[in-house]
Amino acid sequence: MKLRNLTTASIFAIATTYTNQDTYALQYPYLFVCQSCAAGTYSDGTLEKCKECPAGQYSTGNASSCSTCNAGTYSNKGANQTGSTGCSGCGAGTYSTKGSSSCTACPAGQYSTGNAGSCSTCNAGTYSNKGANQTGSTGCNNCSAGTYSGRGSSSCTACPAGKYQDKAGQSSCSSCASTSYGAWSGNCGTVTRNVTKYCTTTGSTSSTANDSSTTESKNMSCSGHTYCSASTNGTCTSCSKPTHSDWNSSSGCGFTCHTGYTGSNCNSCGTKAGGYWTDNRCNFACNAGRYRSGDNCKLSLYAYERRVGLCNDNGNDTYSSVVTYTYIGEANDGFSRTLDTEWESGKGYYS
Repeated sequence: MKLRNLTTASIFAIATTYTNQDTYALQYPYLFVCQSCAAGTYSDGTLEKCKECPAGQYSTGNASSCSTCNAGTYSNKGANQTGSTGCSGCGAGTYSTKGSSSCTACPAGQYSTGNAGSCSTCNAGTYSNKGANQTGSTGCNNCSAGTYSGRGSSSCTACPAGKYQDKAGQSSCSSCASTSYGAWSGNCGTVTRNVTKYCTTTGSTSSTANDSSTTESKNMSCSGHTYCSASTNGTCTSCSKPTHSDWNSSSGCGFTCHTGYTGSNCNSCGTKAGGYWTDNRCNFACNAGRYRSGDNCKLSLYAYERRVGLCNDNGNDTYSSVVTYTYIGEANDGFSRTLDTEWESGKGYYS
C-alpha cells in the first residue's frame, strides 16, 4: 500500500486506529504536515493548534510569538475573539503605554493630539478638562481676562480683590490702583474725607474697576495756644492772652492774671484794702500797722499795758500812782513805747 496516494479520509481512519499515535507518526512521518499560523495567532512549535494573540499584542502570521504594541497604540480581541493582526493608534485626547489593550483619556490639565504615549501638560495661563462625555482634551484653552492659571490647571481662577488682569491667557494678576483719599473737611473737631478703593470684588479686568467710595471721620485737636473755631469751618485759631497775664500751660487758651490784676482781660487792679499800689503791674505795699500775707494786707495787732506814773530825779522808777490800760491797735498808732526786756502776754509799759 502506498500511503502517499491515500485520501485524507483514509489517512484519518488509519491514524485513529492506532492507540499510540506518536509511534504511528514515527513510522509514517510523511503523513503529518505542519501548517502556518494565521495573522493574529502564534505557535511556539509545541502546540497542537495556533493561539490568538493576547490583548496589547499582535502578529502578522507564521509567528512563534506575538509582538507588543508600542506606546500610543493598542490592540484587543474583537467581537469574534480573534487575535489582533496589528495595533491601532490612540485618538486625540487619549494616550496609552506599551502593551495596552485600550487608550486612556488625558486627565484634567493635560492634552494629546493622537498616538501619544503620554499626555502633555497645559502651560500657565491655559487650562483643560474633560467634557460632558468624559473624553480627554485635544488642546488647552486660554484663561479669559480677569482670571489666571498655573501650569497644568483644570480651570482658571478669578483675580482676587485688589488685583486685576486685562489680558487673556495670563499666569498671574497685577495690583490695582492704590486707595485714594480726599482732603479732610477741616483742621480740628470732627472732620471727614472721602476714601475710594478699587477692585473691591474678584475678577477685575482693569486697575480701577469695581471702585467703592466711603467716608471716614476722626477727631482732630489743635496744638499750642490755639483753639478750634467752628465759625471758620474747623480751623485752629490763635488764642488771645491779655498783656498782664501768663499762660497756664504749654497748650490751650487758659491764662492767669498777674498779681493784682483782675477782670476777664486782666486790665484792672481793683481796690487794695489796707495797702496801696506801687506800680502799673498792680504791685502793692501795705499801710502802716499791716503786713503782707499773699495778696492781702493783714492788721498788725499789739497788746500792751499802759502805765502812767511819776519819775524821781535820779531816773529811778518810782510811782506815786499807777493807772493800767489795755490797748489793742495798729503799730505806729501815735504811742511811743518801750517794752520790757521780755514781752509778756498782756504786759508792758509806756513812758
